[in-house]
Amino acid sequence: MDAVTALAGSGPAFVYRFLSALTKAGEDIGLSAEQATQLSLAMVSGATALAESSGVDPDALAARVTSKGGTTAAGLAILDQDDALRTLIANTLRAARDRGVGYVFQHDALLRHMSVADDVESALRVRRVKRADRLSRRV
Repeated sequence: MDAVTALAGSGPAFVYRFLSALTKAGEDIGLSAEQATQLSLAMVSGATALAESSGVDPDALAARVTSKGGTTAAGLAILDQDDALRTLIANTLRAARDRGVGYVFQHDALLRHMSVADDVESALRVRRVKRADRLSRRV
């Protein structure tokens, strides 16, 4: 469930942050704030609609709109260098997922009538962690 929360629950904020960065970068290369905002929103909306309706893998869609040696290829080279974008997104989702686990313990832990070990095991049980795994995590 933490992975679902990281991607689907926290994901909208990550998309908004991407939109903000895209807009600010558009301004940095000479667009007005209004132009950068409108173009960024329209582009993300259109790209999302096509990805949803086409049934085509996003990497294949990217390849379809990329001319060899063209402007899109130059930008993708930066995103793809050392797998930079995928690594950034993977690290972002891991941080959100891992915080989700800690959040359970922050808010559900330390029930006064239980020992710390029983309390941690209880939180793991709520998260449907198998008994053997719960016992191996006891302090």
